[in-house]
Amino acid sequence: MLYFSNFSVFVAVYFITAYLQKFKLEKIRNLKLNLWLLIISVISVIIIHFTINILGTKISLLKNTGLYMAHVVNIFHLIVGFTLFNIFNNVKFKNNIINYISSLSLLIYIIHDNILLRNYVKPIIYEKIYYKYNHNLLAIQIIILTIITFVVSAILSTLYKEIIQKMITKKISNKIKREIVIE
Repeated sequence: MLYFSNFSVFVAVYFITAYLQKFKLEKIRNLKLNLWLLIISVISVIIIHFTINILGTKISLLKNTGLYMAHVVNIFHLIVGFTLFNIFNNVKFKNNIINYISSLSLLIYIIHDNILLRNYVKPIIYEKIYYKYNHNLLAIQIIILTIITFVVSAILSTLYKEIIQKMITKKISNKIKREIVIE
């Protein structure tokens, strides 16, 4: 709680995941347990956010702490992520579109939270949305920005997967073939 960064969360998630994989804890696959943990974590996140916001209106010392208290809720966000992963890991989707988008999910994640996109492109898009809708419809602004970000990330991920990744894979496999044949 003294220092928080995306890197520290990444390291923590890595070690938690490695621990769960190493010891192959079967309890984490229990659907009922995951549903209960999901419900409890979501309720906890909501309660903490509301409590911080309410206390911020009553106690001047806590006035602007809502944004800075995100690390307190982080453990519950991690639990929500793990439980959702465990729940959907047991579900087999037969929809080709969902399966294709899920194969792009890592690329979409890397692109959507890219520093260039976050610091330069999103403010421009947000400004254009602001001029069109003002702050009266903040929820619509957020939804539009989310949709635009997802669509652009999905398109860029698809282009990468279908063009660049295939070229790289082909070059690497040809180099491996040459190395094997030489020896």
